[in-house]
Amino acid sequence: MLKEALSKTENYLPNDRVDLGASFNKITSSPHFGVTDEELSVVRERCTKFLITLTHQLLEKLPNNVTTIQELRLIAPNSAIASVGRPRFEQLPFDLAVPDIDIDKLEAQWRSLGTLTLKDINPEFSDGMEIDSVKFWGNVRQLSNAIGETPYEQLADFCLKALTLPVSNAVVERVFSIMNAVKTRARNKMQLEILQCIIRIRVHLKEVLKSCCIDFQPSHDMLMRFTSQMYESTRNPKDLGTPRQTSNSTAEGEDLLEMITLFDNDNESHDCL
Repeated sequence: MLKEALSKTENYLPNDRVDLGASFNKITSSPHFGVTDEELSVVRERCTKFLITLTHQLLEKLPNNVTTIQELRLIAPNSAIASVGRPRFEQLPFDLAVPDIDIDKLEAQWRSLGTLTLKDINPEFSDGMEIDSVKFWGNVRQLSNAIGETPYEQLADFCLKALTLPVSNAVVERVFSIMNAVKTRARNKMQLEILQCIIRIRVHLKEVLKSCCIDFQPSHDMLMRFTSQMYESTRNPKDLGTPRQTSNSTAEGEDLLEMITLFDNDNESHDCL
């Protein structure tokens, strides 16, 4: 809409009516300014053209999915369970949903979620406090009823996946920087699988654990995998040792939380490993 308005010159104000700021008006209205009206008109015209050009360039830098990004505010904690002005289900950013998503089930869960309070989701939450969206939907996903079912799992997964949408290409650029630091000329024969593992470790240590390889403490599960069997190439690495038993649903949720934490952090990864 704004691009269309800028393309029509009849929408522009005359140069003498363009607001160039209080400082500009103060300087030009000073009796000691010493510039003729004709020269001032030229200055105003050049300033106006600069603002128009700047606006065009800013619009070009905006992502094409800016509308979808704006819709993410509808799944913010305070909006999701608001008693007044709660977004309608059809307003949610379904452009980010997978094709085979069960809309009816999501709608039922969204309506049911509106009956809960922040305390029902997490006793630490309270009205008026700033709540992290990832933590909120992570808690919603873990809610269970009397028979152990998770009644909001599909809705929480949808919202968590929506939150993985990066608002800029900074994350992608950061991963490429890490890749260039890992796969150097001296390591140019590194296989893709090893490269992916190293990048994942670097990103996880820095962005998720806020740690480094120097002070990283391996878990008991990791230590149990360090046996002679780890050198057997015919075995599946997941079968080594006694790995922690995790359901597919839980593992998927943990991966989502890790992915969102990565996209939500704009700090550059340091050299580790």
